[in-house]
Amino acid sequence: ATTLRDEWTNTYQQHARGSDAIEKAEINRRRIKNRALRYLTSLEEPETTALALAQFRSATGMTDYESAFMALVDLASPETELAIDEFYARWKDEPLVLDKWFRMQAMSRSPNAFERVVALAEHPDFNLANPNRARSLLYAFAAGNPTGFHRLDGEGYRFIADGVLELDAINPQVASRIVSSFNQWRRYEPRRSASMKAELESIASAPGLSKDVSEIVQLALEGERACRPIP
Repeated sequence: ATTLRDEWTNTYQQHARGSDAIEKAEINRRRIKNRALRYLTSLEEPETTALALAQFRSATGMTDYESAFMALVDLASPETELAIDEFYARWKDEPLVLDKWFRMQAMSRSPNAFERVVALAEHPDFNLANPNRARSLLYAFAAGNPTGFHRLDGEGYRFIADGVLELDAINPQVASRIVSSFNQWRRYEPRRSASMKAELESIASAPGLSKDVSEIVQLALEGERACRPIP
């Protein structure tokens, strides 16, 4: 991003104007434009952050809207908070779009992403009993936010393990999918590996554990791969 800043700026400007059509040429135009935007906003400069906020506010299609929002939630800036609040205010009555609001924050590269996810778990619109909402926050964080989930202090693992146990009493199928995020615990360096294994063992010892979750956890601890598809 630093080395090619001028090239990314030119690319963004060159492809900024177009339609929201689903024709291949327009899809490709939006794709390269939004890739350029992500590189530019990663510089965390006032000018590039303002560019993302302007696109977020002026977008007429969901692709450009979501791309700008995702670029902003990767930052820790006043513009980030503005975008989060504006997205929620606009779409709070549309459950499927609100699921995206949760998911994109859960997958944020921002240094405070984990704290935000923990806070979102207490949000009035978060309902663990809603499968889509549970996946949008817990699974998106565990599977799509490696720096947050794999925090060296193990808090990311603990948060997900606690969520799995709570969810297991409500929806074992979704809980089993989320707990599969621990399956590769042996591949990490000793400290993270030990933390992941400890959470698996803690889940395995929980009373009343469902068969769905128990099978995934036991296979992970035994070093095998689950043979049946996860719902």
